[in-house]
Amino acid sequence: MDPIINQIEKLPFDIYNRTLILLVQSGVKPAALIDIYDNYWNNQVPEQHPFFEEREKNLEQIVKLLGIYCSKIDVDGFNTKNGLTIKRPCLYIGKNETSFNQLMVASSEFELGIALGYPLTAVEAVVEKKPALSYSFHNPVFKICCYRLSAENWVEEIKIAENWLITLRTKSIKLYQELLSPNS
Repeated sequence: MDPIINQIEKLPFDIYNRTLILLVQSGVKPAALIDIYDNYWNNQVPEQHPFFEEREKNLEQIVKLLGIYCSKIDVDGFNTKNGLTIKRPCLYIGKNETSFNQLMVASSEFELGIALGYPLTAVEAVVEKKPALSYSFHNPVFKICCYRLSAENWVEEIKIAENWLITLRTKSIKLYQELLSPNS
């Protein structure tokens, strides 16, 4: 067992974020945004729970040990029942300095999509508000496809997500099976 993959499998995050970290670490995805508090959407303010602070510190350390460039950025989060807007900390991660810097300087939806490794035609379709492909999660590839597919070019665009799924299956059968489980 590869010790790096073993570390990724044990991260205390949902399957989606662990998969993104694996894909970036493997080099098939240039960058990703990792939601540090992926399971706290119950309106609990992170600063009120000691687990959140510890989790944040640990993830940054682990990601750096994996050889991935990373930086914690607070992005707009959600509104609580009390009307407070909570900033949501995310890790911006990149496989190498170039991809990490491209993600960090992205200032538009287009630049962000390209930095995250999404297909050019899919990014253009989002920006230009072209029709999207309607699909369900019954096909395994759609569980890993984190970008909107254009109705016009989806056959080509889906090949990137297919490659991600193959990489996941090759690198970690455990994460692959967890992603495809009915509960994910």
